Amino acid sequence: MDKGALALLAHRANLIFVDEEPVGEDLHPCPITVDSFTLILYLKKEIDYAKQIQDTWTEMLKMCDLLGGVTRKLNNDKFIERARPEIVQKERDKKTYYEDNITELNNKLDLLECNNIKCKING
Repeated sequence: MDKGALALLAHRANLIFVDEEPVGEDLHPCPITVDSFTLILYLKKEIDYAKQIQDTWTEMLKMCDLLGGVTRKLNNDKFIERARPEIVQKERDKKTYYEDNITELNNKLDLLECNNIKCKING
């Protein structure tokens, strides 16, 4: 599970640990499996998945623009030749950072879109 999705869950839900499935509450089960361990989070259905998806797409577009800019800079032979090595490395680090963020945002979108579909089916 990516950090962005966990942050979303922590921000949007009051987490309570229980040994049994909650009964009689309007909750949506969201299983998370890592290796052979499965954790089921029960989220209230009042999360606005459409807004979360829209906000995530907005952030994704921003990261893609930033990645495009740094990629163009790193593909510029004159920049590589003239810039100090630490400046070139800083741009490479930015590129890695943007790529990692895009991966996390993609994972978050997968989670949000999956839960959005489940809520429409169940709700």
